[in-house]
Amino acid sequence: MCKVIYGYDDLSEKLREYYILDPTGFTNYKKRIAFDLNFKLQRKNSEKLRNLYFTIFEISTIMRELNFRMINPNYVIPSIINKINTTLPLSWRNNEITLKEPIEIETETSFDEKTESSIIIDLFELTGIKNFQIKAKVELAERKLKAKLDISLKIESKGISKSVSDEEINKLLQVTSREVNQKSLISQSQLDEIGENLIESMIEPILLREREEFERKAGFNDFIYIPSDRALLLNASESALSNEEIAQLFSEKCVLTINRIKEGIKNFKPFFSEDIKNENGVLYWKNESITKAPPSVKSLAVIDSVLSSIKGKTLIVIEYPEEYLTEEEIDKVTRLLKKLDEEHELIIITGNKKIKEACEK
Repeated sequence: MCKVIYGYDDLSEKLREYYILDPTGFTNYKKRIAFDLNFKLQRKNSEKLRNLYFTIFEISTIMRELNFRMINPNYVIPSIINKINTTLPLSWRNNEITLKEPIEIETETSFDEKTESSIIIDLFELTGIKNFQIKAKVELAERKLKAKLDISLKIESKGISKSVSDEEINKLLQVTSREVNQKSLISQSQLDEIGENLIESMIEPILLREREEFERKAGFNDFIYIPSDRALLLNASESALSNEEIAQLFSEKCVLTINRIKEGIKNFKPFFSEDIKNENGVLYWKNESITKAPPSVKSLAVIDSVLSSIKGKTLIVIEYPEEYLTEEEIDKVTRLLKKLDEEHELIIITGNKKIKEACEK
């Protein structure tokens, strides 16, 4: 017997824990955790990271100056590396500039699992310097997220073998300090995004195991929430709006549904709908675009599109299945809802007494 809520109740917050079963919901969950962890990591270690960003652009300033003067860095840098006043001390070995001591940052997490990863971040787009990288080793262990960060710049041997004093280099750093500060601030958001992506890749296996355990306890492995105003959601799915624009314009439960519509249309199977067909991933109603169909047709087409995307036993929430329907159409939909409830877990939010009484039998 399906559960019926008579009147109206927005269950999106009450059922939020089930969003992890939806592909978009799982991605959003993963991104939120990665963002929060990266934010905590940045806030707790802001001084160390600011020093790292400053040092990156100080090195790029030095390299641009030497390249402009066509001077071979391999000839100049080894002898003055310990006298250059960069924010973080530098080291030279085998034609490579690195930090004298890699910086270590950490923050607390709720994860008990242990995992680690390495990543190389190319700094060419940020600095215009080739072979310039951040090398990061990241570890989740003992409820902590730890990262060890180093800089690597491999120097090509080309240019004039001409000496440049450490005084000249340090004066250059003083003169360009304001520019370095501006560039480091601008680049921080780009580096933050890289950090979030790295954390996402690290926590995904952990979250997948969490989802599998949730599926086992819940007794179903998919979740869909189909809101009212479905004609509007169908129009949005057929529009040229980007994913970012859709996320800004609609609530999360609507975004989940819009993405399900797009996915389900590819393998559309009519359950409630009539005179709807799928041709090459596009829905048509009586040989016309679905966008020209009346709201009642669009409403049922949305439900069918979403149902066409489910995998396995599913918790299904439908708001106002009677939306835009005549009494005769409501009778048919009610019979089909009962049939749907035989295979899945069904929650109906309705203002129609006939649906309430029939589905509660």
